[in-house]
Amino acid sequence: MLEVTMLGGTEIGATCLWCKTDSTQWLIDAGVRMNERDALPNLAHLEANDARIDAIFVTHAHQDHIGALPLVSAMFPDAPVYMTKATLDIARVMLADAFKLSQQVEHMGVFSEEQLEALWQRVRVMGQDKVFGWKGVRVSTYSAGHILGAVAIGFETNGEGSLLFTGDFSSTPTRLIGGLRIPRGVSYNMVVTESTYGSRLHESRAVQERALAAQVADVIQNGGHVLIPAFAVGRAQEILMILQDAIRFNKDIRPFPIVVDGLVRSICPIYESYPELLQGPAKRLLRTSGRLFSADYVRLVKTLDQRQQIVLGEPCCIISSSGMLSGGPSVFYANALVRNSNNAVFLCGYQDEESPGRLLLDMAQQPEEERKWILSDRVVPVRARVGFYGLSAHADRRELVQAVSDLRPYQVLLVHGDSEAKDKLQEAIAGVLHRTDVQSAEIGHTYHVEPSQGRHSGSFALPTEEQPVRATSWKNHVLMFRHHDVLTLGICKRMDGGSMWVRLEDSSVIRIPVGLVLESLGYVPAGEDPTMYMRGLRDAAEVCIQEGRLYGFRPAERFGYAIAEECGLLVPVQPYVADTVQEWLHPYGWREIKPDEATKVLKVYVSFPWAVPHELLKRIHDLETHGWRYQVQPHIYPVALNVLVSNVARELDVQPSVPKIYPQEHRIVVPILGKLTDVQRKHLISAIVERTGGVVHVQEMKAPPPSSTSPEHITESLSRMEQNEALRRVKLQIPDSFQLQKAGLDALAGVIRVSVAFPDVVVDTPAAREFAACIERETGWRLEWQHVTNQRMLSQLAIALIQEQGGQVRGTPSLLTQQHIVRVALSVPMDDEATQRVPGAFHAQTGWSLEIQGHEPKTSDKLGAGRLDATNPVSEPEPRSSGKNRMEVNRALQWIESESVKLGIEVYRKSVRGDLIELTFITPEFGEGQKEWLEHLTVETGWMVRVADRVQQQSLIALTESLCTSLGLMKTPSVYLDKRQVGVRTEQPLSQDILKKFETATRWSLQSV
Repeated sequence: MLEVTMLGGTEIGATCLWCKTDSTQWLIDAGVRMNERDALPNLAHLEANDARIDAIFVTHAHQDHIGALPLVSAMFPDAPVYMTKATLDIARVMLADAFKLSQQVEHMGVFSEEQLEALWQRVRVMGQDKVFGWKGVRVSTYSAGHILGAVAIGFETNGEGSLLFTGDFSSTPTRLIGGLRIPRGVSYNMVVTESTYGSRLHESRAVQERALAAQVADVIQNGGHVLIPAFAVGRAQEILMILQDAIRFNKDIRPFPIVVDGLVRSICPIYESYPELLQGPAKRLLRTSGRLFSADYVRLVKTLDQRQQIVLGEPCCIISSSGMLSGGPSVFYANALVRNSNNAVFLCGYQDEESPGRLLLDMAQQPEEERKWILSDRVVPVRARVGFYGLSAHADRRELVQAVSDLRPYQVLLVHGDSEAKDKLQEAIAGVLHRTDVQSAEIGHTYHVEPSQGRHSGSFALPTEEQPVRATSWKNHVLMFRHHDVLTLGICKRMDGGSMWVRLEDSSVIRIPVGLVLESLGYVPAGEDPTMYMRGLRDAAEVCIQEGRLYGFRPAERFGYAIAEECGLLVPVQPYVADTVQEWLHPYGWREIKPDEATKVLKVYVSFPWAVPHELLKRIHDLETHGWRYQVQPHIYPVALNVLVSNVARELDVQPSVPKIYPQEHRIVVPILGKLTDVQRKHLISAIVERTGGVVHVQEMKAPPPSSTSPEHITESLSRMEQNEALRRVKLQIPDSFQLQKAGLDALAGVIRVSVAFPDVVVDTPAAREFAACIERETGWRLEWQHVTNQRMLSQLAIALIQEQGGQVRGTPSLLTQQHIVRVALSVPMDDEATQRVPGAFHAQTGWSLEIQGHEPKTSDKLGAGRLDATNPVSEPEPRSSGKNRMEVNRALQWIESESVKLGIEVYRKSVRGDLIELTFITPEFGEGQKEWLEHLTVETGWMVRVADRVQQQSLIALTESLCTSLGLMKTPSVYLDKRQVGVRTEQPLSQDILKKFETATRWSLQSV
């Protein structure tokens, strides 16, 4: 029987639930209370009852849910800790700050630094809106709103009952994230739900947001400062979006500066790292402007001096943690601002009964002469305006009742709320669910989940791998998925274990694994023909791409977004981490960032890249944002070098000529007209070396230097046509048939670089050579062609040529860029003559090859007809150029899995990357050592198989621990990626046998540290 014991969290704070079945035990959350005298959950209850915890599950990253996690995890070191990726990123910041705070004299520590570091080694990332099997239990995660990464977690057992813990949740979408999402029809025996606002209904959020923005603008307009204490996670980001939108779209509000301080600074970039979890408008803002929080309005505070300047400076709005004024920079700002009647403090979130924020709110109701803010160490007179705005990220009574009633439980436990809230909510739920047992949970009490008959009962199959949780409600939904590596639409007709039967746009039926589904686009509208609706959806998605409408919630916008993302059409204009990169590179002459769509590289330009330390370069090149990586360009900016040389020469009273740059050798030659003293020479060289990082040679010239370093070179540069006029000539004279895409100048090289749609059929033609020669004669600039094909036009042309011949393309064309091949699948075939003619016409216009996979007739449109299954694929295997057949992709992956098990080679992940399959091993070096096996896989499957460049750090640590347990491990092993090495500290020395076993299993080395 499933049992739930409340170790904490029945009130607000120290949430921790102990769940137990006959075969396993787990904890949900491990938080702390704001009251340091009684901060922890009732952990003694675990020790007294000899608990053996097999795992810990985390709903979200607020301190009342994770504050004791390092301590609790240390009590059960063998138990993995499950949380979403976004929760992990936020938890790292929150727990590091909590530890830092605990080091101060007046605070009590909950956990040690060693416990905190050890925690991260035990974390296992679980998906959001996913279902997976764990020790015979089916675990489901449902997006909960509230904050980024928050989930409600459901647990289903075979015969012992089922339980859902909502965690903290909100049903109403906010400006950044959506609300609670649990598929229709899902039910649980017991629901444990929060009740924070169970006694009240929220006021209109839109009204509260407008009022807050108007009041902030009014105070600032009248010369005052506004402080908004805010929870660092969630609330602060929402307020930033509210104020930014008011400045942008409300013509009655003049722009004002917004200052961000405290933990908020560290959390904002995390929100910008998860565009897939954001609401449509926020996602659109992130893609179009490159960031959520505008640099035009928002400024980050980093030092105490800056804080002093802010409170004494120009009027502004300050958003800072903590939200209850119980710590953080908000206490400093409040103390500095509340004495002035021009200022204001606006609170926007839950205030604990004993928190300074609640005391300030209560004080605001007093007569003006009695308004004194009584704190533990001082009494502060308050003359500033004090207000409260309801922007809660918790569900109110109506939303709580609705969420619980939709789940149809037989038992409900109320937690996370005061007695009034729980009493009101208990009454409201009982009024809707007449047969449901609704109780207010008590600390230390154990509640038994009674397995019920009917809709909650029955056995189920555990998923073999993580799957979308909403797949259980996908019947008759239009689904977006990959089929033969092509983005495809289909309607789910039947679920069958981990796979489903899907009807395609051509009315054929195929069977696919659930894991291939990217997203559900909802039901076909009533009265619509399914086939025509899917075709119309594809056409509408193309229109959305053309018009840039890719960030809304409509099916066509979501499908268009997926197509645009796959084709590389989503370019981050100015990614958030660009601020950090700019700060790092400022000493080396920061210039700009330019995105390269062809390679998905953000090219970083600085004046003196040779001076950038190797460690910093590696750190920047390892950065990744939305699938784009950074790359510092290696070329010195000649204008900056000329200025540097001129300034140094002026100090020495010598006359320089134009310096010459040798990029490959990192060498600079500086011609000097006249003779130098030894002192002048040494000073000139050292000054330029220090700034540029290159090797500097000084060349003394008795006469004007010849060739490229002479004034003739300068004359040549001056004789070139003015840059903008030269570009105008190019755009005016280039033939329309070339299909100009972009033209740009490189002043250093004296080159105009030109991109056309299809360079393979343009660049080497007489017309192109004649045009280039003409431009060089007229402008003095050399013309250089860029060999970058417009991939979007490539796909559009392939589709257009096929449609002209009566064919229809299924899905999105696949581009094999290395081989210059476009591959399409047809839902409606062409005749044989057109099938032969179209590839030739395509090659003539683009220089690329077009491969057409013809439409194969299906056995029957009815489900089950023809015995369609994984072993009887619908279409024939795709032929390879070698003449051998390629396995259907899912069959190939299954075959590789069976072969790896048979040979005892552990493959951690199998991914399809365009025209090849990528396998992840414990280390890339181990994978490369399986060369013969990989070649065997390539021959047998017909797919090119390669090794992924990823390291399984957790597996390396686990292997090290298993080998070294008998030697007395003193701390968790450390992984050194740069050295391809694992360091371990043991009481006894490492034996040669252990070293050999580790090297054989990983191709890495093991070292004592």
